[in-house]
Amino acid sequence: MDTNKLENYNQNLSTGINNELQDLSQNLGLNNLINFALATSIFSLSLFVLKKVFQKVEQYIDLNTDSISDLSFKDLVLIEASQFISSLKILKKVLKLLIFIGLLYFYLTYVFNIFPTTQGLALLLINYMAKLAQFIYKTTIGFIPNLLTISFIVLFTYYVLKLTKFIMKALFLEKLIFPGFKREWIFPTFDIAKFFIIIFAIIMIFPYLPGSNSPAFKGVSVFIGLLITMGAGSAIANIFAGIVMIYMSPFKVGDYVKVADISGKIIEMGLLVTRIKTIKNEQITITNSNILSKDIINYSASVDSEEKLILHINVGLGYDAPSELVENLLIESCKDYQFTLNDPSPFVNITSFEQSFINYELNVYVTDAHILPRIKSDIHKNILRKFNENSIEILSPEFINIKKQN
Repeated sequence: MDTNKLENYNQNLSTGINNELQDLSQNLGLNNLINFALATSIFSLSLFVLKKVFQKVEQYIDLNTDSISDLSFKDLVLIEASQFISSLKILKKVLKLLIFIGLLYFYLTYVFNIFPTTQGLALLLINYMAKLAQFIYKTTIGFIPNLLTISFIVLFTYYVLKLTKFIMKALFLEKLIFPGFKREWIFPTFDIAKFFIIIFAIIMIFPYLPGSNSPAFKGVSVFIGLLITMGAGSAIANIFAGIVMIYMSPFKVGDYVKVADISGKIIEMGLLVTRIKTIKNEQITITNSNILSKDIINYSASVDSEEKLILHINVGLGYDAPSELVENLLIESCKDYQFTLNDPSPFVNITSFEQSFINYELNVYVTDAHILPRIKSDIHKNILRKFNENSIEILSPEFINIKKQN
């Protein structure tokens, strides 16, 4: 019994070895080995050619480096020459890697298909490539209607912007007049309209983008919206304040104003901030929401109007100084001055009676609001000189004057 089992076992083992040898001989047949060697040679030659071609490309880039200039649009430099050369080299490496991966993919597919044992792997690689090609084809063909819709929205938005610009030019040249619409509102209104038109176009295009309905795309959109909501609160407040200021028109570029304790000339009005240049050439940036919450004095608006701007200067004088003489000296201190008016003529008010002096107020009409500190300083100098010539002492702020007695 044991002898029979042993004989059967030996027979099965011999049959199995013979079958394996037959399979191996089929796999390693002469034709298969020749095809394998030919494919390997072609693959190696392709890699050699690929290496040489890209070496030539790199040498061509290095030799023509000096001839490559900055990529610019009008006066704006979009890409510098050095950045463009670096981008070309990176693109060369990426392209070389993609070609290598493609060659390796086709080589492995062909080699696996040569031998019967590995034909399953070749079929698997072919299926992957077929699925990828099918996905690309379906995505491309399926995106064509959406692409046409996006193109229509972009084209429509472009012509709406051109129409808005045409209306802006017509308003600026006064060929089109809207009652109550001020000239200084034209450009800010155009910028605001352009902003909202573009935002509306982006919202319309969004659903037609590839993958816009995917959970990942929606998650990223919600995350970006959350970041904007949390981080742009103050910016949005300043933008709305800037829009309110544009149509409220408390001042314009070039006006001399006073905002809280800051006096100067408006040099820039934006949706977020306003910049003021002081008489000492200091440029101060103030957020629009901060300006909107402060008291604003526009000196230029009064100078340009029929009722001229009045500059007032307070002087405290003793009770022993003749009132009529004081008024005449104060008026003479600003008379015939190049930045003040004689018509309407300056005038003097008595604003208060203090314990040791009378408070006189000189009111004079000025012609230029941008140099108010200089005008005030010059008039102060004239007042001081006039009063010294007439032996009149200025007592404000109060002080004690101890005189020597003979």
